[in-house]
Amino acid sequence: MQRRTIIAMTLSLGLLTACGGDAQSSTGAASSSTGPSAPAATSGGKPSSTAPTAANAPEEQVDKELVTCVWTKKTAEEWGEQTPEFECTSAAPRDMKYVQFEIYYYDKDKKILNNGYGMPSAKNAPVVIKAGETKKFALGKAKKDLPPGTEYIQAEVSAGAYTDAAKWRNPKLGLPDRKFKE
Repeated sequence: MQRRTIIAMTLSLGLLTACGGDAQSSTGAASSSTGPSAPAATSGGKPSSTAPTAANAPEEQVDKELVTCVWTKKTAEEWGEQTPEFECTSAAPRDMKYVQFEIYYYDKDKKILNNGYGMPSAKNAPVVIKAGETKKFALGKAKKDLPPGTEYIQAEVSAGAYTDAAKWRNPKLGLPDRKFKE
């Protein structure tokens, strides 16, 4: 595994844990964050040590884009460097406190460029974006580090956590072989 991939995975797990999640992978079962918690599960007639809650529930699987991002063709400063700027709009039903962006780079023929790691650049961001809100974010590689031949940049949000710690993921997004979206 590439060093950057390991760092991104570690950062993702750290942010997920900080947002109330756990480092275990989910099975993809849907969860609900409304209403009272279910009674503690039992094992051999004894209560389980963890009752289901929004924080330890499996990720909710969604099949639509809850946050859409459009490259403004401008840059914004992030960590002292000029970085591509995106305008992102939330279509989520609740406010979010964490999202995972994937950034894709394309050449003039709209073919995906290898960013040096064979996968999109991931950006895990502990940011608040309210339901229905539009915000600008500086995402991806610094302008000086963009893959040679970059003419188009696209971003998508493949996962996140609501402010109540319930998590969601769209398994159709964040794929390394993503085609250019017109």
